[in-house]
Amino acid sequence: MKHVVLMMMIVALYACGEAPTGAPPVRKPVVRSYPPFPVPSFDQPLRVGGDVKAPVLIRKVDPDYSACGAGRTGSLLIFEAVIDRNGDVQAVRSLKPIDACVERAFVAATREWKFKPGTLNGVPVDVIYNFTLQIHLN
Repeated sequence: MKHVVLMMMIVALYACGEAPTGAPPVRKPVVRSYPPFPVPSFDQPLRVGGDVKAPVLIRKVDPDYSACGAGRTGSLLIFEAVIDRNGDVQAVRSLKPIDACVERAFVAATREWKFKPGTLNGVPVDVIYNFTLQIHLN
């Protein structure tokens, strides 16, 4: 009978969080709360490459080169554009000097292009995107 009473006292002490002398202490689980993972906020557009995925062209407007004259056989256009997280072209600049008329026509057309935005780890971000285009003027 003494053993039953002693066991009941030990169980009661463990339930209250107090261990009898000589017994190991009862450890309560530690619950930690961590701040939410921060969503990256970039002030500057990111270059495409590595984890930064390229935007995908979904709507293209062809440039009107009619005012640029005839007689040219072809031109290689190399441009750099900033595509925002909504897929809109924000800025365009030529990386290879070309005829000013052709450049103006091309830049005007690209501002109307629409892209599926570039992403970083699946999150849309502003990106710097380089593209090359071969045109033929007759």
